[in-house]
Amino acid sequence: MESICHHVFGFILRNDLIGLQTVLKKNPDALEYNDRFSNTPLLYACYCGRSQIVSYLLALGANHQRINVFGQNALTLATYSGNIETCNMILAHFDFNEFNSTGILSPLCVATLQGNTAIAKFYLTLEMPTENPFDCSSESIHGVCPMQLAHFKGDINMINLLRPRHQLHMLKNTTNSLRPYHPNRIQ
Repeated sequence: MESICHHVFGFILRNDLIGLQTVLKKNPDALEYNDRFSNTPLLYACYCGRSQIVSYLLALGANHQRINVFGQNALTLATYSGNIETCNMILAHFDFNEFNSTGILSPLCVATLQGNTAIAKFYLTLEMPTENPFDCSSESIHGVCPMQLAHFKGDINMINLLRPRHQLHMLKNTTNSLRPYHPNRIQ
C-alpha cells in the first residue's frame, strides 16, 4: 500500500495524468489514500494546482469533503496553489459556500493571505451576503475576516478590493482584530 500511495502522489506531483490513471485502474482504493498530512490525492492535486488531475479525480468520485490535518479543504488548497483553473474546476461541481464553512480558513481568507487579487475578485462574486452587515460570510472559524488579514499584511490592493463588502466587519469587533506585533505595546 505504501508503495502505491507513493506512486499516486508522485504522479500528481509530476502532473502525470496517464501514470495516475494506470495506477488507479489497478488500485481503485488508492483514490482515498492519505499521505502523512491526511491529504488525499484530490487534496494534493488541488494543492499542486493540477486542474486536469482534479477533474479526473472528481469524475472518479473522489471525496471533496475531506480535510487535512491543517484544516484545509480542496478549495482552500487550490487557492494556495494560485491556479484559478483548479479553483474553477472544483466550483464547477460544488458550491462555494460549502467550502467557506468547512476549513479553518475560508478560501477568500487564503486568497487574501496570498495577495491573489484575481482569485479574491472571483470569490467576491460568489460570496453570499449575510443578513447582518457586520457579519462576514468568509470569516474564518477563528473569527478572522479577510479585511483584517489584508490590514494586517498592509496589502492596499486587497484592502481596496475587499472594502465595499468587508469594512463593516472591521468595526464589529476591533479588539479581536489582528494587529502586527509591537514589542513596546502590551499585547
